[in-house]
Amino acid sequence: MDRKSEALQLDGGQMPDNDKRPTPPPDQVVKTNHRRCAAFGCPLPGTIGSGSTWRCRFHFNGEPSTNDKITLRIKSHFNAIRFFNRLLGATPYDFETYREKYSSKTLPPEAGENLYQYRARVKAWIDRRIFADKEAV
Repeated sequence: MDRKSEALQLDGGQMPDNDKRPTPPPDQVVKTNHRRCAAFGCPLPGTIGSGSTWRCRFHFNGEPSTNDKITLRIKSHFNAIRFFNRLLGATPYDFETYREKYSSKTLPPEAGENLYQYRARVKAWIDRRIFADKEAV
């Protein structure tokens, strides 16, 4: 017996009808990109949230009044954020073997620095620029 049949037997044989909402007409359906951050204009994926509101790590728990400034900073440092995301997928072997591929010209790895130390330093560098004082935009 599969799980669905088992669940039906536990519910008395009735399939629950939880969705009794009417379907809106096609011209009233709001099309959203559920993979993107809910902050207007943010190019990053929404990775933290629930329901239909997902935000990137920079916009999560932020004041709505600061969304535009944070988005502007994200866009101006987008290449650094993409570089950091590439570092997240790297293994220590990859980092040591292909060091120049996983190195930034702006922020090169220090001598003897391993992947995890370098990753933490790049993340801190990005965070300082994204969460800078309001006047520093």
